[in-house]
Amino acid sequence: MSPCTIADTLCTHDSEPSSSLPDLEQPDQSASSGMSIAAWSAMNGYLKTLVKLIEEDPTQLHAKDDKGRTLVHYAAAGGQLEVMKWLKDTVGLDVKAADNCGRNAFHYVAARRLIA
Repeated sequence: MSPCTIADTLCTHDSEPSSSLPDLEQPDQSASSGMSIAAWSAMNGYLKTLVKLIEEDPTQLHAKDDKGRTLVHYAAAGGQLEVMKWLKDTVGLDVKAADNCGRNAFHYVAARRLIA
């Protein structure tokens, strides 16, 4: 089996949030889930929180997880097109940047069936 499967795209297609996602009130949970609070914010559409986190620590803009996913990948996986647009247009992140499996943000968006 390939180390890169469709399950790696982060999208669950569930309407309910996963209980394994970090709670903004308890930032330590991000470490146990493997997702930074900035990534969680991008994935869940908390743009104001994401902006504040980046202002406090600009290094988060270019951080990647162990699978090579960036904030753009997380925003795409969560279906957060507004966050993706902000990351691309305002911050200048590359929406075509590939993760370790060669997938860019558009692969994640397509997996969510947000585009045809």
